[in-house]
Formats: sequence, C-alpha cells, structure tokens
Amino acid sequence: MQRATRNLSRDKCVEIVILSNESLTNRELNRRYRVSHTTVSMVLERFLETHHHARRASQGRLRATNTVENRFL
Repeated sequence: MQRATRNLSRDKCVEIVILSNESLTNRELNRRYRVSHTTVSMVLERFLETHHHARRASQGRLRATNTVENRFL
C-alpha cells in the first residue's frame, strides 16, 4: 500500500486556485482532489497572502544548544 504524500503538488495547487476563481466552492474542490476542505482553504489563503503557489519555507528543527554550549562541541 502506497503512502500518501503530505503536500499537494504545485500543479494541483494551481488548479485549485484557478477553479476557485471560476466559482467552484471549497467543498467541490475537496471532493474533486480528494483532500480536506481545510487543505483547500489553506492553499487559497496562502495564494491570497503571497500571490504565489509555492509552499512557504519552514523554520526547521529548534536548536538544542545555545552559542555558549556550541564552543565546547
């Protein structure tokens, strides 16, 4: 059994934005792409904020040491 990917592809995000502009609702889009309506709304919100389809850069893991402790490593 294949594991589902966590993020939508860039192409699907572009399609969601285009179809949303053509007056499809979030619920119709989530049924079409088999994702939650929350995912659809987050894709649209990200596009409205950044005017781009790409994912935002993540912050990454927090550091376990501080600059003083790093001197001894």
